[in-house]
Amino acid sequence: MRLRLLVATLLVLASAQAGRAAVLPEGFTERQIASGLTGATAMALAPDGRLFVCRQNGQLRVIKNGALLPTPFLTLSVDATGERGLLGVAFDPDFANNGFVYVYHTVSASPRHNRVSRFTADGDVAAANSEALIFRLDDLGGAALHNGGAMHFGPDGKLYVAVGDNARGENAQTLDSLFGKMLRINPDGSIPSDNPFFNTASGNRRAVWAMGLRNPFTFAFQPGTPRLFINDVGEKNWEEVNDGVAGANYGWPATEGPTINPSFRAPVFAYGHGEGGGCAITGGAFYNAPVTQFPSTYVGKYFFADFCSGWIRTLDPADGSTSGFASGVRLPVDLKVGPEGSLYYLARVGAVFQISFAGGPTNNSPIGTIETPAQHSLYGGGETISYSGTAHDDIDGELTPSAFTWRVDFHSDTKTRTLLPPTTGSRSGSFFIPADGDKSANLWYRIHLRVTDSAGLTHESFRDVLPRRVRVTLATEPAGLQLSLDGVPMLAPASFVGVAGIERNAATVHTQGLDGVTYQFQGWSDGGAIEHDFATPATEATLTAVFAPAASSAPGFVQFGAASYDTSEADGHVSVSVTRGGDASELLNVEYATFDGTATERSDYLPALGSLRFDPGETSKVIRVLLTGGSVVEGIETFSISLTHVGAPFALGSPSVATVSVEDDDTTLSSDNPIDEAGFFVQQQYQDFLNREADADGLGFWSNEILSCGADAQCIAIKRDNVSAAFFLSIEFQETGFLVYRLNVASFARFPRFREFLRDTQAMGRGVVVGQGDWQQRLEENQHAFIGEFIARPEFIAEYPPGLAPSEFVDRLNTNTEGSLSQAERDALVGGLTTGALDRAAVLREVTRDDDFVRRETNRAFVLLQYFGYLRRNPDDQPNDDLSGYEFWLSKLDQFDGDFRRAEMVRAFISSIEYRQRFGP
Repeated sequence: MRLRLLVATLLVLASAQAGRAAVLPEGFTERQIASGLTGATAMALAPDGRLFVCRQNGQLRVIKNGALLPTPFLTLSVDATGERGLLGVAFDPDFANNGFVYVYHTVSASPRHNRVSRFTADGDVAAANSEALIFRLDDLGGAALHNGGAMHFGPDGKLYVAVGDNARGENAQTLDSLFGKMLRINPDGSIPSDNPFFNTASGNRRAVWAMGLRNPFTFAFQPGTPRLFINDVGEKNWEEVNDGVAGANYGWPATEGPTINPSFRAPVFAYGHGEGGGCAITGGAFYNAPVTQFPSTYVGKYFFADFCSGWIRTLDPADGSTSGFASGVRLPVDLKVGPEGSLYYLARVGAVFQISFAGGPTNNSPIGTIETPAQHSLYGGGETISYSGTAHDDIDGELTPSAFTWRVDFHSDTKTRTLLPPTTGSRSGSFFIPADGDKSANLWYRIHLRVTDSAGLTHESFRDVLPRRVRVTLATEPAGLQLSLDGVPMLAPASFVGVAGIERNAATVHTQGLDGVTYQFQGWSDGGAIEHDFATPATEATLTAVFAPAASSAPGFVQFGAASYDTSEADGHVSVSVTRGGDASELLNVEYATFDGTATERSDYLPALGSLRFDPGETSKVIRVLLTGGSVVEGIETFSISLTHVGAPFALGSPSVATVSVEDDDTTLSSDNPIDEAGFFVQQQYQDFLNREADADGLGFWSNEILSCGADAQCIAIKRDNVSAAFFLSIEFQETGFLVYRLNVASFARFPRFREFLRDTQAMGRGVVVGQGDWQQRLEENQHAFIGEFIARPEFIAEYPPGLAPSEFVDRLNTNTEGSLSQAERDALVGGLTTGALDRAAVLREVTRDDDFVRRETNRAFVLLQYFGYLRRNPDDQPNDDLSGYEFWLSKLDQFDGDFRRAEMVRAFISSIEYRQRFGP
């Protein structure tokens, strides 16, 4: 569950639902059996029939013979901040003889932590001084969220304990933490030797039974079976019901909701937040009561609820289909099936309700069946998938097409998109899978069918269509030469797993050197051009780029000094050497770029994009790649750097692709985010805006600006805003990054994309540190060289052909700048270009320096750099789908005449989850 929901939403929904009975199927009734339990978190039925209810404030209350007893069973001193407090209760399998009651709670003493304690019952209260510490969990971080807390004894007599990730997703994927796990312990707190990680983990980590969970707030065993369903509360998109299996990894935070990633166990069922307003799965109870009170169609079904939307549904474990059961439920947090066959639900507003079946005729939910595609169907690119179904209702008989509603969702590990929106009125349909779509092998489609009978009862089922995966190898003859897949260079041979029929792009470099021999491209084994698209084959295959020795050797080669480089995050940068061999008497230019591996440019390193210039006689250069620190424990991660193009007549040597391995300098999990530290924050502004490490004077000056606030949080927030904005407004950025922005707008009437902006800004600012050495001269040389290269690019020449009249050239630029030039300015530039006093580069430079143009674009660039600098992406990249976010902030900045403080723009971005998660929690 989420703290924010327990603040505003709770009050609104509770008042709206107060006094209103739940809507139940015909024949069912509801009654309130207890109230006054504000802040209720969990409940459990004792073997003797008493119902125990946990309150977050530390009280454990007892309902006996249908009445709430006035005296609590026990009252604990707990930390009830956020989602902490008294969160779970369970009874020993031998409770009738030993009276043991187990509770999961957050201690109020420092250091804060959750623990499992055992008390001995003395009638309806806990015996004095009977507390025994059974199991102590890890110290909690600063976040008061995601504590889990559910506990149940399994049929094996072991105590299972659900633990949330403490709002740090990486906790869930490491055995160095108990957070984000399902634990299994003996009743005395010792650890069973048959636990799945007993021999690989150490200490109390051997209690881990399953991992990869976010906030498993509730779970349930099916009576009479070992089946265990775990309800995991999701983040933005999905709520999950997971099948409890020893040693399972459920994927959080790498994936959420349905997945086909073989590294993780997919949920039995998952529902999205857009489906009926769901936000947090709660409750969870199998209907296998000693006395079957409900109609037989409910036997074996799994009841689960959603906290926000206030419904209870049933899940059929046999096929994953669901049916509606109740709506208008009052903020449910837990569900239990009583020994007499009633269903109980606990409402966060402080009441317990009993749902019973009164007898008489019932109107069961209809049953819908997806006939096609068949179970375990696979898809390929360029195929049409047809679907069809049938539906039957006990009263209505065979349902008509108007009862059918279909929806098709497109899934990946990180996102879900609706391909076919809910469509009613047909028993069948189809959808097309494009061949030029997303290239991941972890993409699949889920076909949903909801059928509704004349009484409004529903039944939902789904059918997954998975990818037809194929392994493809890219090779060269001879082996060891460079090729690329979808624009990412690699050394051959290299293989990938793709989806049959999906189009990919293969390319190689025409002339390459290997072991002193010059090779030239002859052709691909499929007959394609040197760069070409190909459809992923239906069966395993190899695609080979064939080379032959050149008739004459290249005069020189350029390659990396080594094929791999090892570094540490603490080093702050890695230096990659590039050497040239052969004839070094001529100028040589070679382009380079970095590419993500397990390390990402967003969080682990600063992309390095550009070109190296070897002047005559120079034989070695160094590419310096900056590394980004953080508090996330990641182990060793890698990225690659490639030489992508070298000017003729020279050739790429080998290796032309190098792998950089970065060792994490964090060995223990921390709840602190380093971006909150003044020095780290300032260093990051240098990297994100100026593409360089901080100089000592600048780092000290800007850090002291923030540190001068002491512990004054408001002062610190204001100073951080001002310091960060100062980097955008600095001369160094205005004459590099902002100039690159204006060159693109003036030339093409569009702002640059993120990676091209980085490439060009790094070139413009290379070696420039304002205030040090002859920085003005270096900047002038960089700008002159860059603009000369810019106007020679194919895209610029295509827009402004060489024969274009001077007046037309200037007028097009002026149009792109929205008429920034005065008539006199325009005429002067046309005249200079006509007489030869000015060349195209000089004219373009003058246009970008026009005061009116600079003023017009300042706010636009400032907003764009919030995305480029802080979020390291384009404003219409995921999670955005368009420019609405960019336009919102631009409108707000314009509204406040460019005052970023009153617009609260910088603060919004540097305090955003997306920004902060680049570095830590």
